[in-house]
Amino acid sequence: MALCYSRLVRTPLLTTIHGFSSPKIMPAYEKYRDGYYVSISDADRAPGLRYLATVYNGIDLALYPFQEQAGDDLVLLSRIHPDKGVHLAIEVARKSGRRLPGGYPGWADRLPGG
Repeated sequence: MALCYSRLVRTPLLTTIHGFSSPKIMPAYEKYRDGYYVSISDADRAPGLRYLATVYNGIDLALYPFQEQAGDDLVLLSRIHPDKGVHLAIEVARKSGRRLPGGYPGWADRLPGG
C-alpha cells in the first residue's frame, strides 16, 4: 500500500479508492486520513477522508448502442469479485437457459458453485 510511504516523500500522493475490500482496511486509511483521495462514486466514500473528486469508471456507451429488440445472450460488465454478484448473473443464466458469454468456454463452471 503506497500510503505507507506517503509521509516519506515530498511529492503529493493521490490514492484512488476503488471500494473498501473489508472493514479491516479502514485503520490504514484512517491513519493516513491527511492524504489525498479520489473515489469512484460519491456513495463509495468513507467519512473522514479528504476526497478531492469523484472519478467515475467510464464506459464508452457508443460501444454498446441501445437496441430496441433484445438479443438472446445476457451481458455482464463487471470485474470478477464476490461483491459484484457474478454468481447471481450465472444463476440467472442457468435458470433462464440463456448464454452469459465469458472470457473462455466453461469459465462459469470454474467459479464457486459452478
